[in-house]
Amino acid sequence: MIAVRRIAKSHTMSEAHSPRVSVIVPAYNKPEYLPECLRSVQAQTFTDWECIVVNDGSPRADEIRAAVAAMNDPRFRLVEHEKNLGPGAARNEGARSSRGAYLIFLDEDDKISMNLVGALYEALRDGLFDIAHPSATTFGGRSEKMITEVPDVSRSLRGQPLLGAGYMIAKTTFYQVGEYDEHPTLALGREDFEWWIRAISTGVRVSIIPEATYFYRQPADVLDTSTSLNNAAKRHELRIRTYIVAKHRELYRTHGASRRRFLSGGWAAEAAAMKRNGEVGRSALLMWRAYLLYPDVQRLRRAVGLTVEAAVGPAVANALRRWWRSLNGEGKPGIVGR
Repeated sequence: MIAVRRIAKSHTMSEAHSPRVSVIVPAYNKPEYLPECLRSVQAQTFTDWECIVVNDGSPRADEIRAAVAAMNDPRFRLVEHEKNLGPGAARNEGARSSRGAYLIFLDEDDKISMNLVGALYEALRDGLFDIAHPSATTFGGRSEKMITEVPDVSRSLRGQPLLGAGYMIAKTTFYQVGEYDEHPTLALGREDFEWWIRAISTGVRVSIIPEATYFYRQPADVLDTSTSLNNAAKRHELRIRTYIVAKHRELYRTHGASRRRFLSGGWAAEAAAMKRNGEVGRSALLMWRAYLLYPDVQRLRRAVGLTVEAAVGPAVANALRRWWRSLNGEGKPGIVGR
């Protein structure tokens, strides 16, 4: 475990009272959205909570401190890292600082409906489930409902159909599963994916709340896209996935198809990142590697398309695509399903 030093706290509550729920908000590079996030916590109809904001060594620390102070509410507390350690370490620090019996992790640029905490708490009260998980919709850019489902172990090894934040878990269960992995590789992203592999493989019981009470911010412009941790992780996807496979070697050994599909997805994600950077030739090479590791039609089409574009340039490649679509009847009246 990485040693950290708490260098500041504010708005402390009376130590005589232990709230039932602790909401933990890591904060680093999106403090402009933090006030909206914190106001959504303050508006909860369920009021027996504390909110711990963890400044993860942000260069914009003053904005984070100001956002917490502006709440003017003793239920909000601030804990600070001296240097940036990544979202997993920040969540862990929040959990260690918490007094609640239940934990909710909330990302600084997201928000929650006023009944999220109460709905999740009610779902766990009878002890039939270990985790209460909300349904979610996106906002800020394109608005759509996010598909969430409880995966089996094989599914959890190749993708993440559950949110990285927004769920409620008893603190005892959280420590049974284990804290978020603070390895430097996962400080680049996907620490939540690795945590869910452990949770699902240890047999936690997850209840999905059908009402969309978690709101996940989509990048709305170029600046949002460039500072998105999810997008940043895609540039290191293969390194991250290789680490996760090595950590869970035995699980992946018994689910070989999931391993190939997962690593292939790493090649494909890095190929897409290369394409966005204008490195079409390298993108094509990575996409062919993705296809050879886990062949499917979509990866084959993308590999061929990138190869053509690398050979003849984007203008000619786009003209060829339009020609091919016209041959297949795309866009012609009366022809569908092509």
